[in-house]
Amino acid sequence: MAQIDNTTAYPTVTPAASDLLIGTDVNNDNQTVTFLISDIVGGGGVAQDLQSVLTTGGSSTLPITLTGATGVLTATKVSAGSLDVQGSLGTAGQYLSSTGTGLLWVTAPSATIGTLQQTLTSGAIATVGLEIQSAAIIASGASGEVRVTTPASLNVTGVSNFSNIVNISNTSLVFNATGTITDGVGAKGSAGQLLTSTSTGLAWSSTIPTAAIPTLQQVLNAGTTAASVGMTFSGTSSIILGANNTLTTAGVNQFNGNNKFTATGNTSTTAAIGFGTNATMYAGASIGTAGQVLTATGTGVNWTTLSVAANTLQQVLDAGNSATGASADITIAGTLDATTITDGGGSTGSAGQVLSSTGSALSWTAAGTGAVQQVTAASETTSTGNSVTITPITGNVVVTPHTFAGAANIGVVPSSAAAVQTTTFLRADGTWQVPAENQPHGVENFRFGDTGATAVASAYYTLAQSSPDLKFSNGLTGSPAALAATMSSANHVAGIIFNNPGEGSCATGFSSLTMCEGTIQFISNVTGNVTVELWTTNYTPLGTYVRGANNTIAVTAGAFSTADIVFTSAATKILTAGEAFFITISPSFSSSAAWNYQMNMTLRW
Repeated sequence: MAQIDNTTAYPTVTPAASDLLIGTDVNNDNQTVTFLISDIVGGGGVAQDLQSVLTTGGSSTLPITLTGATGVLTATKVSAGSLDVQGSLGTAGQYLSSTGTGLLWVTAPSATIGTLQQTLTSGAIATVGLEIQSAAIIASGASGEVRVTTPASLNVTGVSNFSNIVNISNTSLVFNATGTITDGVGAKGSAGQLLTSTSTGLAWSSTIPTAAIPTLQQVLNAGTTAASVGMTFSGTSSIILGANNTLTTAGVNQFNGNNKFTATGNTSTTAAIGFGTNATMYAGASIGTAGQVLTATGTGVNWTTLSVAANTLQQVLDAGNSATGASADITIAGTLDATTITDGGGSTGSAGQVLSSTGSALSWTAAGTGAVQQVTAASETTSTGNSVTITPITGNVVVTPHTFAGAANIGVVPSSAAAVQTTTFLRADGTWQVPAENQPHGVENFRFGDTGATAVASAYYTLAQSSPDLKFSNGLTGSPAALAATMSSANHVAGIIFNNPGEGSCATGFSSLTMCEGTIQFISNVTGNVTVELWTTNYTPLGTYVRGANNTIAVTAGAFSTADIVFTSAATKILTAGEAFFITISPSFSSSAAWNYQMNMTLRW
């Protein structure tokens, strides 16, 4: 097949409206089809409107000739190098004039040109523009002005010179991206410069006027926080903080210069440098360890373990053999081996003299020659051997008794104020004790049981009223503590199993009974938990109920179960005179007239 540019195979002809073109129908699976040229807008032989032609291209090197009945050209704007009107391009100075039925080039008529005043008097409003070339518009007189009102605007592309005051009221000067202001010497200024007054004009300056620089107080009043901005001081400047000012920093502080701390206070708020309880100091390569000291390395400081050679007593005394003050005391646990001892008067004493106290110092004096000036009885202490210590034997003598503490440490009888005066004795170990045979004691056993009993889970049961059988068949509507104000006298009496009537005429010396042991044995035909509780109460009259002891027994049907009674505190073990134990049980299960059980309880007091 020949190529399309082969004009021999495909001769070039002028298209007709009925000619066919090959194309593709995209709406029908891209089938190859034919089109009439008359159906294609813009094809040869197809009429086109002027808009479509101008859209394609609005320029032409060929003339436009309008024919027809009117031959009228209607246009908003016509731009042409020449205009042929009725076969003529006109001559220099001629202008187009309407003939009523067409246009014609004509010569301008001779007419008298009026003054501007005459023109403005005739009408001061124009809808066309005014262009002044190489001349000036001058507005003079007291009321003369050039006024531009909204929505009109004043567009000046040349240089504007103002030799007097320019008033800008209720508006603003707007400079575009390239707009500038020229100062008195014609400079436009550089980036960052300020327009300042020279008193005779304006000038661009890089120096901020003193009056425009805010004080530090004004800056801080406006805002005290700076984000990601630092401060640098150069020269000989300094920062001075008053006595009531503080510097608080949570960041890292680096001091590269010489830092002097001159405060001499001895408190956390007045010392030159203060460290908090857990504050650290980093020196060398660490913050140091416990016991280390800060030492000089010659080029800096470092934490190091202090190593000090032990000095002999001679070296210490050679450095200084006098000590004064409240801490100038020497305590020797061993033996003091001295050639001489000098008393308060500087004397080393003579043969046979003893060192005696004068009350304020020591003095060498003859043995046994001092007078007793005062005798004081000190409070007794525990004996370590002797019953009495007397010291010194002259001057202010103090007599100290020592109480008997057992064994070989003889002494005076210790105080018996805390012991029972009628039933206690002083034992060989120095303590007051009650003879074992005089201590009240005893054991009490209780047996409970029932067959075919009815039980409700978590309910409280006490002993039956008016029944010799110890059966837990008396159901309570709540715990004894909750029923203290409403407990009936019958229920109260039925549930009490152990009373302490008090000492009475027994004269045992003990009116209170202390429980020391308690056990429970339980057997049941139902598996579950049974909680046994003893409530401390007054056996008469009716009073409150306090849980004194309890325990929960895990019972397996047919098996024998045991448990200890657990007292809630040491205080609840004691039954004072007039107190009693009120008993309840509470099963974790329910039973309908089918519960068989037996329980033994033992109390030792």
